Amino acid sequence: MATATAPNGFGRPAWDAIRNARQVHGWGLVPITVRVQGHSATFTRPLFVAPTQANGGYWKIERANVVTDTTIAGDGSNYWKLSLAVGGDLLGDEISNLGSTPANDIVAGTAYTLDINGPEDAHPANVFLAAGDVLLLNAVKVSSGVDQSATDFFVQVLMRHTPPNR
Repeated sequence: MATATAPNGFGRPAWDAIRNARQVHGWGLVPITVRVQGHSATFTRPLFVAPTQANGGYWKIERANVVTDTTIAGDGSNYWKLSLAVGGDLLGDEISNLGSTPANDIVAGTAYTLDINGPEDAHPANVFLAAGDVLLLNAVKVSSGVDQSATDFFVQVLMRHTPPNR
C-alpha cells in the first residue's frame, strides 16, 4: 500500500538531493499522460499501476495537471470535483483535489494543477507507490452538474522514479 514517507529502497540521500533540487543521475521526472473520456455521472478511471520493485523501482507522485477540451462551469451547488486517489483498487485514498466552483470554473484548454501533499507538507498524503498500487482520477458530479460524457480530460502526472535495487 502507498505510504506518506519514503520507503527504505527509495533512498534518503537520493530523496534529500531531489527535495533540495540537486538532481541525482537516474532520478528524474517521468511524465505520464492519459486521455480520459468523461461521463454523465460520477466516474473513476485508472491512470497508472505501479510495477513491482524488481521490475521498476519505486515511484513517487510529484505533481499532476488536468486539461479539459470543454469548459466545465459550476454554479455553487451544481459542479464537478476532480481528484487523484491511490490504492490497490478503485476505492483509493484521495491525495489531491480540484473542483469547479462559481469562482473557479474549469476552462477548456487551461492546465490546472492538482495539489499533491508530499512528505514535506504538514499533512502528507500517500504519494510513494507500492507495487500494484493504482493511481486513479476521480470525477465526482455534485448535485446536478452538467453531463461531461462528451468531455475529454487530459491528465499529466509527473512521477519521480528510483531505479531497482537502490
